Amino acid sequence: MAISPAHIPLDGIVDAVTVGVGFVAAFLKAGWRWNTHAENSFSKLVVDFLNGTVVTPFLLMAGAVFNDTILSYLRSASPVSISIAGSIGLFFVLAELRK
Repeated sequence: MAISPAHIPLDGIVDAVTVGVGFVAAFLKAGWRWNTHAENSFSKLVVDFLNGTVVTPFLLMAGAVFNDTILSYLRSASPVSISIAGSIGLFFVLAELRK
């Protein structure tokens, strides 16, 4: 089965960017907590990492509205990251509705 030329630039890069953004978000938030003398813990670092990892899939979902290449990539190569991002988004919305 041949790989579509539309997927070649995106394969692997999206996963690397997703993890990278997660690490950057976690360490920036930890630095912000340290600077403001707020409590820092491993569980907060993990939550910040997970929140950071959903930024890239959310941007891809928004971009898929305008670009067919991104839409086809999301349908074929990235269903797990999109489902994780969607689940975290759903939990966030449900938590906001509970308030």
